Formats: sequence, C-alpha cells, structure tokens
Amino acid sequence: MDKIQMLIIGIVCIVLGFIFNMFAWSIAPVLSIIGVIFYLVGGILISIAIIIWVNSYTKRALKDTMKEAYVEGKSETDSLQILKTRYAKGEINKQEYEQMKKDLES
Repeated sequence: MDKIQMLIIGIVCIVLGFIFNMFAWSIAPVLSIIGVIFYLVGGILISIAIIIWVNSYTKRALKDTMKEAYVEGKSETDSLQILKTRYAKGEINKQEYEQMKKDLES
C-alpha cells in the first residue's frame, strides 16, 4: 500500500469515525464504538504513512549526502594519485610536483 493511499484511507476512517460519533450516539450507543474503531484505524494508518515518509526521506537525504562525500573524496585522491604517477614516470620534475600538490591540497 502506498503512502498516499494510507493517508487517504486514514483520513476517510477518521471522517467516518467523526460521523459515527456525532450522529450515531443518539440512535444507538453501540454505533459510537464503531466510530472509535474508525478513529483508531485512521490514526494508525496516518501514523504509519508519516513514519514511512520520514524514513524514506531520511534515507534519500543520507544517500545523497554520502554519494556527494564519496565523489568529493574520490576526486581529490584521484587527482593526487595521477600527480604521483606523472612524477614517478618523469613527466614532471620535483618543483612542478610540489607546486601542483600544494595547489591540489589547498
């Protein structure tokens, strides 16, 4: 069941509970118990939908944050690794290596 469906069903249950409690008490007190049951079911469904929504939002936000941190950390270490490889191959001299390393770390 989707979050939206749970919210809609929960709201319908609460409305039915309200109707049973407001109008059924004068007809038959037993019907007000049905209203209370509708209130409980509606409240539970709405609570579950909210918990699922908060959980999925938190997971998505955490996943995005972790992905950004991984990409940022990886690009920095990749750049330094490429620089070290170029220095080891002799493509750049020690002064160029030190200058580029200083530029990357700042």
